[in-house]
Amino acid sequence: MHSDEYKLLAEHLRQARKRVGLTQREVAARLRKPPAFPHKIEHAERDLNVVELIDYCEALGIDFVQFAAEIAQAVRELREGVPAAMPSDTSLDTSSHTSPPSSPGS
Repeated sequence: MHSDEYKLLAEHLRQARKRVGLTQREVAARLRKPPAFPHKIEHAERDLNVVELIDYCEALGIDFVQFAAEIAQAVRELREGVPAAMPSDTSLDTSSHTSPPSSPGS
Protein backbone atom coordinates (compact mmCIF):
# COMPACT_ATOMS: atom_id res chain seq x y z
CA MET A 1 0.00 0.00 0.00
CA HIS A 2 1.42 3.36 -1.00
CA SER A 3 1.13 6.61 0.85
CA ASP A 4 -1.32 9.31 -0.12
CA GLU A 5 1.66 11.34 -1.32
CA TYR A 6 2.72 8.62 -3.74
CA LYS A 7 -0.85 8.24 -5.00
CA LEU A 8 -0.88 11.99 -5.61
CA LEU A 9 2.31 11.70 -7.67
CA ALA A 10 0.85 8.80 -9.66
CA GLU A 11 -2.33 10.77 -10.42
CA HIS A 12 -0.32 13.84 -11.50
CA LEU A 13 1.70 11.66 -13.88
CA ARG A 14 -1.48 10.16 -15.33
CA GLN A 15 -3.03 13.61 -15.84
CA ALA A 16 0.18 14.94 -17.42
CA ARG A 17 0.27 12.01 -19.85
CA LYS A 18 -3.32 12.56 -20.86
CA ARG A 19 -2.76 16.30 -21.24
CA VAL A 20 0.07 15.78 -23.72
CA GLY A 21 -2.01 13.23 -25.63
CA LEU A 22 0.05 10.09 -25.15
CA THR A 23 -1.16 6.59 -24.44
CA GLN A 24 0.45 4.40 -21.81
CA ARG A 25 1.79 2.23 -24.63
CA GLU A 26 3.44 5.25 -26.28
CA VAL A 27 5.04 6.27 -22.97
CA ALA A 28 6.32 2.72 -22.47
CA ALA A 29 7.84 2.72 -25.96
CA ARG A 30 9.57 6.06 -25.32
CA LEU A 31 10.96 4.69 -22.06
CA ARG A 32 11.87 1.34 -23.63
CA LYS A 33 9.88 -0.38 -20.92
CA PRO A 34 7.19 -3.07 -21.01
CA PRO A 35 3.69 -1.79 -21.86
CA ALA A 36 2.50 -2.41 -18.28
CA PHE A 37 5.14 -0.07 -16.80
CA PRO A 38 3.18 3.21 -17.13
CA HIS A 39 0.01 1.54 -15.88
CA LYS A 40 1.75 0.32 -12.73
CA ILE A 41 3.26 3.76 -12.14
CA GLU A 42 0.02 5.63 -12.72
CA HIS A 43 -1.91 3.30 -10.41
CA ALA A 44 0.71 3.44 -7.63
CA GLU A 45 1.46 -0.26 -8.01
CA ARG A 46 5.18 0.33 -8.52
CA ASP A 47 7.66 2.69 -6.89
CA LEU A 48 9.41 5.26 -9.03
CA ASN A 49 12.86 6.55 -8.15
CA VAL A 50 13.99 10.06 -9.00
CA VAL A 51 15.98 9.02 -12.09
CA GLU A 52 12.94 7.15 -13.41
CA LEU A 53 10.79 10.20 -12.67
CA ILE A 54 13.14 12.38 -14.71
CA ASP A 55 12.96 9.86 -17.56
CA TYR A 56 9.17 9.73 -17.29
CA CYS A 57 8.91 13.51 -17.51
CA GLU A 58 11.22 13.53 -20.52
CA ALA A 59 9.09 10.84 -22.20
CA LEU A 60 6.06 13.08 -21.67
CA GLY A 61 7.95 16.11 -22.94
CA ILE A 62 7.37 18.05 -19.72
CA ASP A 63 9.82 19.98 -17.59
CA PHE A 64 10.95 17.86 -14.63
CA VAL A 65 11.83 20.82 -12.41
CA GLN A 66 8.43 22.43 -12.91
CA PHE A 67 6.67 19.09 -12.39
CA ALA A 68 8.66 18.43 -9.21
CA ALA A 69 7.80 21.88 -7.88
CA GLU A 70 4.10 21.29 -8.53
CA ILE A 71 4.24 17.89 -6.81
CA ALA A 72 6.08 19.38 -3.83
CA GLN A 73 3.38 22.04 -3.50
CA ALA A 74 0.59 19.48 -3.83
CA VAL A 75 2.21 17.27 -1.16
CA ARG A 76 2.54 20.26 1.20
CA GLU A 77 -1.12 21.06 0.69
CA LEU A 78 -2.08 17.43 1.24
CA ARG A 79 -0.16 17.35 4.50
CA GLU A 80 -1.78 20.61 5.60
CA GLY A 81 -5.23 19.28 4.79
CA VAL A 82 -5.79 21.57 1.81
CA PRO A 83 -7.69 19.82 -1.01
CA ALA A 84 -5.16 18.95 -3.71
CA ALA A 85 -5.75 20.63 -7.04
CA MET A 86 -4.79 18.74 -10.17
CA PRO A 87 -2.49 20.58 -12.57
CA SER A 88 -4.34 22.82 -14.97
CA ASP A 89 -4.08 22.55 -18.71
CA THR A 90 -1.73 25.52 -18.69
CA SER A 91 0.72 24.05 -16.18
CA LEU A 92 3.56 21.73 -17.10
CA ASP A 93 4.73 23.71 -20.09
CA THR A 94 5.64 21.23 -22.81
CA SER A 95 7.51 23.76 -24.90
CA SER A 96 11.19 24.29 -24.47
CA HIS A 97 11.18 27.85 -25.75
CA THR A 98 10.85 31.02 -23.76
CA SER A 99 8.93 34.10 -24.72
CA PRO A 100 10.96 36.83 -26.34
CA PRO A 101 11.66 39.77 -24.04
CA SER A 102 9.20 42.58 -24.35
CA SER A 103 10.43 45.68 -26.04
CA PRO A 104 10.83 48.87 -24.01
CA GLY A 105 7.64 50.84 -23.68
CA SER A 106 5.32 47.84 -24.07
